[in-house]
Amino acid sequence: MKYSLASYISAAFVASTLYPSAGFAQETHYPLTIENCGRTLIFDKAPERAVADGQNSAEVFYLLGLGDKVVGTALWIGPVLEGFEEVDARVPRIAELDPSFEGILATKPDFITTQFQWQISSEGVVAKVEQFEELGIPVYTAPADCHLKGKQATGEPPKFSMQLTYQEIQEIARIFNVSGRGAKVVAGLKAREQTAKARIASLKGEVSAVFWYSSAKLNCGRHPDWTWSARSRARPA
Repeated sequence: MKYSLASYISAAFVASTLYPSAGFAQETHYPLTIENCGRTLIFDKAPERAVADGQNSAEVFYLLGLGDKVVGTALWIGPVLEGFEEVDARVPRIAELDPSFEGILATKPDFITTQFQWQISSEGVVAKVEQFEELGIPVYTAPADCHLKGKQATGEPPKFSMQLTYQEIQEIARIFNVSGRGAKVVAGLKAREQTAKARIASLKGEVSAVFWYSSAKLNCGRHPDWTWSARSRARPA
């Protein structure tokens, strides 16, 4: 069974985030400005019809209790996060993998989130960001993908940090004026992260890991810092 990033949250924690209280959080004041992936997004109010292009993007909505605001999803790599099967069943699936530009527009969205730039960007297989912006539809790209596709002054390839995931959750929460829910989700993830780090530290180096990625569309020559096996699509440790 495959799991998305969000699926590392326990079922008990998921249940506690379905209807969390947001009373202690700061209210979102509109217009809200978000800097995202080199673009400035301005929201005059919370969106009402969101499309999530990417499983993680969809599950962020579900974790924040915003399933009723999602009018379509696409690009799924496995079963939905445990505890959200009924929520996901009520949301139209535009496509299991790559959606079409027309398919997204058919849902009449007023906001789009994308997990990967190879889906929606200047070289996206689905559409360019500008195509949606011309129609007044803002596109939010997962900060992790923006960071990992960027360049560092040192020349070293960018590294993933959970802070990028926390940033995405917090920003989506602010956009939809549910910052309290975002705070609870992030707090739960941070607790699990610390527990995992403590467990790994207790192993005193006696641990190994394997990274496996498979894609029929993977261009093995796009990233010079990665050595890929053309047959297995695996990067040796």
